[in-house]
Amino acid sequence: MFLLIMLSLVMTEVNASTWLNLQESKNYQLTQNISLPQTERSGSLLSLSQDDVFSLKTLERSSDNLMVYTFQQQVCPGPQMRTSLEIIPVQETSPMVEVGAQFIEDCELKIFISDQDLHSTSIFK
Repeated sequence: MFLLIMLSLVMTEVNASTWLNLQESKNYQLTQNISLPQTERSGSLLSLSQDDVFSLKTLERSSDNLMVYTFQQQVCPGPQMRTSLEIIPVQETSPMVEVGAQFIEDCELKIFISDQDLHSTSIFK
């Protein structure tokens, strides 16, 4: 049983990356499913799954101790699709880390993370 738990932890470390290890122009997949409320269709959710592929487009510092990661979704569900900004708990983090997530026009996913959490496990592998 101990071996199984250790193997599981090693696999998590191999598959997941910290936020600081993500590199621009590289492709990534989500490590967890995300649902975001669409702004143009009340009551509808945009579901992003672990099968979706994203390319890290830009990385920039916000003025309020936040890093903003902008990812381009490779298969665009609709270039006009937009969502509200939502707080997403990052699975496999202890203590729990939360990030802001928003899908904007042209299939870009913006992730907002506090500077203090940049060393934590990201939602991308």
